[in-house]
Amino acid sequence: MSDALDTASRRRLNRALRAGWRVMLWERAAVVWAPFLIATFALIAAACWGAFTPLTTRAQLGVLGAAFLIALVFAVHGGLKIRLPKRTETTRRVERDSGFEHAPVSLLADRPAVGDHALWALQVKRAAEAVRTLRVGPARAGLAAADPFALRYALLVVAALAVWARGPDTVRTALLDFRPTAIAVALGHRVADASQIAVKTWVTRPRR
Repeated sequence: MSDALDTASRRRLNRALRAGWRVMLWERAAVVWAPFLIATFALIAAACWGAFTPLTTRAQLGVLGAAFLIALVFAVHGGLKIRLPKRTETTRRVERDSGFEHAPVSLLADRPAVGDHALWALQVKRAAEAVRTLRVGPARAGLAAADPFALRYALLVVAALAVWARGPDTVRTALLDFRPTAIAVALGHRVADASQIAVKTWVTRPRR
C-alpha cells in the first residue's frame, strides 16, 4: 500500500501505523484486565461495608483468592477472543484520528487503472500530504465492551454510599479489617522505612 510513497513518507506512515496498532491492541486487551479491575472494586466495596470484619484472615484470603480466580477465568475467556488489529483497520483508525474524511491513505491500496496514471499520481500526492499530518488519538479504555453492565460504576457508588452512611473513619477501619489490605499497608510502610534507612546509611557513610 505504501510502496507508491517516497521513503520519508513511508517511514512516517509506518510509525503512525505502529502507534495505532499498539493503541488498538491495548483497547482490545481491556477484556483481559477489566475483570481484575472489577474484582478489586467489588472487594473494596464489600470491605467498606464491613463485610470482611467478622471473617478470619484465612477466610478473607480465601475470598480474595476466589475473587481473582473468577476474574482470571473471565480474563482468559476474553483473551481468547482478542484479534490482532489488521493493517487496514489500523489505517482507518489513524485516518479517523487525523480527521480525514476521504481516507487518502487507504486509497493507496487501489491499483491504478490503465490510462489513469495522472489521477494515480494526484492520489499519491494527496496521500503523501496526508501522511505529514497523521496522528494517533488517545486510547479509549474499551471498558464498555469489557463491562457491558457497567458494574464498575455500580461498585463505586456502593463504596461512596458506605463512606456517606458510615463515615470515613468507620470505612477506613473496615478497610484495615480486611487483612490483605492491612498487610499491604504494613508492607508499604516497611518498604518506605527500609528505603529511608538505606538512603541515610548511604548519605552518612564515611568518605575515603
